[in-house]
Amino acid sequence: MQGEDEKDAEKPLDPAVERLRRKMVALLAVSLGFLFLALMTVLGVIIYRTQTGDAPPADRLQAPVSIALEAGARVTETDLDGDRLAIRIEDASGSRILVYSIATGDRIAEFKLGGSAGAE
Repeated sequence: MQGEDEKDAEKPLDPAVERLRRKMVALLAVSLGFLFLALMTVLGVIIYRTQTGDAPPADRLQAPVSIALEAGARVTETDLDGDRLAIRIEDASGSRILVYSIATGDRIAEFKLGGSAGAE
């Protein structure tokens, strides 16, 4: 019985099966090539991001920035987004959101909350 198995293993493949096997090997090689290329791309992006970094410059974080609010204003909420600071305040005129630049301390925008869109 073992002799028959050895004879079967040594028989040449049918030409149609051999063509299919070669196509499958080629497909495997192309797939592995794309996988390797994708892996190298991901590693390259990771290395690039760690070297350039998205961190803010150190000098911007060292100097304190003062933001003056009106008398009687009460800060109810704050939020950071990149180099911007949003402060929600409540005062006698109502509730507002003030947006400041962290780098300069300048006011970028002011949004009044409440009431209708056309009313002042």
